[in-house]
Amino acid sequence: MFQAQARWFLAHRKDEDDIQIDVWCNQLKPLLTSPGWEVDVTAGRDDYDLRARAMGGWHRWCEDVGVGTNWNNEPLFHGIIIPTSYPSPCIGRATSNLVEAFLREKKYAFLWCPATQKFRQVSHVEELPDDNWQAWASLIPVTE
Repeated sequence: MFQAQARWFLAHRKDEDDIQIDVWCNQLKPLLTSPGWEVDVTAGRDDYDLRARAMGGWHRWCEDVGVGTNWNNEPLFHGIIIPTSYPSPCIGRATSNLVEAFLREKKYAFLWCPATQKFRQVSHVEELPDDNWQAWASLIPVTE
């Protein structure tokens, strides 16, 4: 029997601990599962290691994550998950670009608090006034 697949991209910090990233991916799978759907959660670290070099490096990979398709012309990822404990987290330029690409493509973008296991949908990205690539923007959640 055919089972639909939901593919999620985990947008963690570049310097996040590898064990923590693996724990998050394992925690997310059952939280994102729904009847009739197989769930795959890919850490940014793993997708970068798998595809970035062949694509020409960091910048091209960042551009492709939100819009890329597989051999079957299906989206590589249906949504992006950003782990955070803050309601409107400050993110770097690369993560901002990733989230904006997902939103432009009308794909899912969620903030996720690992401590509470709660999700909040991202409404938009709001650039910060300083020119700091590590504190480039805030993710603004949908108001409830």
